[in-house]
Amino acid sequence: MSKPEMIAVHCLSDHLKLWVMGADGSLVAQRAGDSPASGDHAALQQAILRLLDGEIAQGQNLSVICCGHELGGAASVPCGIGAWEDAPYLPANQPGLSGITYLPGIVQQRPAARLSGEETAIAGFLIQNEKFDGVALCLTPAQSSWVHISASEAVSFRNFVTPQLSAALSPPTNAKAEADDIADDSDFLGAVEQAMTRPAAIAAEIGSIRAEMQLSGLPADRAQARLNGLLIGIELAAARPYWLGQQVAVIGDGPWTGLYSGALSAQGLQPRQVSSSAMTLAGMARAHMAKERGKTA
Repeated sequence: MSKPEMIAVHCLSDHLKLWVMGADGSLVAQRAGDSPASGDHAALQQAILRLLDGEIAQGQNLSVICCGHELGGAASVPCGIGAWEDAPYLPANQPGLSGITYLPGIVQQRPAARLSGEETAIAGFLIQNEKFDGVALCLTPAQSSWVHISASEAVSFRNFVTPQLSAALSPPTNAKAEADDIADDSDFLGAVEQAMTRPAAIAAEIGSIRAEMQLSGLPADRAQARLNGLLIGIELAAARPYWLGQQVAVIGDGPWTGLYSGALSAQGLQPRQVSSSAMTLAGMARAHMAKERGKTA
């Protein structure tokens, strides 16, 4: 097993993702756990050590690269993707850790929007697709973000809370429909089209889903497919200026990635689908390399 060299941490809204990387770029360990208090440097260090549970050998002094944390601050659009030269660095006071580099997010004042970690995934994607001009659709458990990319810069973006709306409005049942089963389903795609053509009726259509479950025995998986289709449909209608006639890269993990890709394909697009975790890790690995070069310059 490769000797650990760097720890990469992604602070999401409801949990942490952590990767321990070797000197040769290999993955030594991967963990997930609860998020610490926001904005707290000491709490993040303690959360990292809890997740590693003694896996850091005595005498090691590993650097940490972190995205999605408040201490990274944020640049304002338009701005370069992967501009890490001025990323804040704070020394660690825990054994095994040398310090944490907090990668900055991106903010937009009008309309108000924020990227907290998604920008690092986009940076990882651009490492592999340097000439990409188009839209990156970044998916997290909390939100979706449509980011217009041109010449490796974030030009503008919008946040949507569709995943949260789905969780709040889902049918009152334990049954869940897998995205792979409904991304090309007629109920799902029909609801997408219905919402895009008649967005004003969206609240009534969602109300009808629950009524049909009670009155007509609409199965829970069909109800979930229609709900997700309606919610993604109104989002596509609102985000049309971002995706219409553009290259679109869907950057995400989990079921929503397939749902958005299926909905976009139905509009005649050919979206690229890539893993958010893989792209985020690639971005943080590049940030680590940049920081190490800066130390020796």
